[in-house]
Amino acid sequence: MSTTVRSTNRIRIGGLLGGIMMLIIGSGVLFFGLQLRTWTQNEIAAMLPAEGRVVDVVSRTTAAYDASFYPVVEFRTADGEVIRFESSTGGDPPEYRVGDAVRVYYDPQAPQSAMIDSWKRWAPPLALIGVGGVAALIGVIGVFNALAASLSWGALPGSVLRALMITVVGLGILFLGWQWYASRQSRVAAMLSTQGEVVDVVSRLTSSSNRGRTYLFYPVVEFRTAEGEIIRFQGSSGSNPPEYRVGDTVRVRYDPHIPQSAVIDSWWDVLMPLIIRHHQGLVIYYFCTI
Repeated sequence: MSTTVRSTNRIRIGGLLGGIMMLIIGSGVLFFGLQLRTWTQNEIAAMLPAEGRVVDVVSRTTAAYDASFYPVVEFRTADGEVIRFESSTGGDPPEYRVGDAVRVYYDPQAPQSAMIDSWKRWAPPLALIGVGGVAALIGVIGVFNALAASLSWGALPGSVLRALMITVVGLGILFLGWQWYASRQSRVAAMLSTQGEVVDVVSRLTSSSNRGRTYLFYPVVEFRTAEGEIIRFQGSSGSNPPEYRVGDTVRVRYDPHIPQSAVIDSWWDVLMPLIIRHHQGLVIYYFCTI
């Protein structure tokens, strides 16, 4: 056997072993991510939801002297007990402001261990699922390519490999989007519909540059629940110029258990998760919470 043939065989065997190793590692990471996702789902399923409000924002300095801002939230349990807790996740710039309404989950046996209903809760399992899935896919393609070369089929062209990867990733994104849409629709179906009125329009600075400042205008809506409680909330999406004016009548959807989390009954507000418009990627979150 010539030196060239032996070298080629070693390359093929090395490619096969590398593909198998990547497949095993990717499958392991993917399995662990799925298990972590299930554990997180079960943990939240055992908790009760509540409406909380940010009463303070505190800063913490890390070892690298970088500051992160953590919201302090206050909420009332089903038994009427008022609980205050500091979120375990922070951000820079601050993700929350004093007065913001937030959804809270808490253990009725230990309400002090409450947490904000945030996409960050789902980031670790989804990161593992994504990394593991991609690694497993690369491993499958590597094994197939090595076998094809060993059986004299010829290695797959790079364009074919890229097309296969894009197809699989695209189908995965399509599946994720469909699952998110079905989850969002089920949440909307559980909401009640009523009529509200725009009582104010507030502006928020979104960007500032040498060309000037850019503002978005958000409607503040007031409505009455089926129990007669008057609720006021700020719309989750803004526009420039303003889409609404004071005195406008709008349709509102709200959770009867947490009416403060109401939204304007529009395509954008109802079907698009709030965190997307805050640049946080909550599409992943809704995929996890189905």
